[in-house]
Amino acid sequence: NLGTHLDDPAKRLQLIYKSVNSGKRRFRRMNKAQVINYSAIAYAWEGINVLTGLFPRKQAFNLIISNVPGSKKPLYWNGAPLKALYPASIIVDGQALNITLSSYQDKIEFCITACSKLLPHLQDMLGLLEDELSLLEGISDAKTVAAS
Repeated sequence: NLGTHLDDPAKRLQLIYKSVNSGKRRFRRMNKAQVINYSAIAYAWEGINVLTGLFPRKQAFNLIISNVPGSKKPLYWNGAPLKALYPASIIVDGQALNITLSSYQDKIEFCITACSKLLPHLQDMLGLLEDELSLLEGISDAKTVAAS
């Protein structure tokens, strides 16, 4: 649940946190075979569509949001320091939007990939994302001050 119906950014963040943790708890209760079976059932339509294109109007989902945690320590390639880690994503037929976040040390980078037919003004999302991050930074700053 992304809490898009809530105006208060702190309440939105709290709802997202609860929703993500609920999903994680659900998967922790499953063994490997159960996770595979659950995923196969939940994503069956998408798999059928990707492989065959038989059911283009039947979509399992049209939004993917993923987080790829990176190293908190500096990484090197042949002695050269890695400066940043940028994610890359794809969308498949019928999907509208894929947002991937990737962290490295104290930074987080976003990759936003979308279908231009379904989301023709995606560039507007960049301003909205910046606004929301500013609201969340304000909440974080207020909590830091209150804790001092």
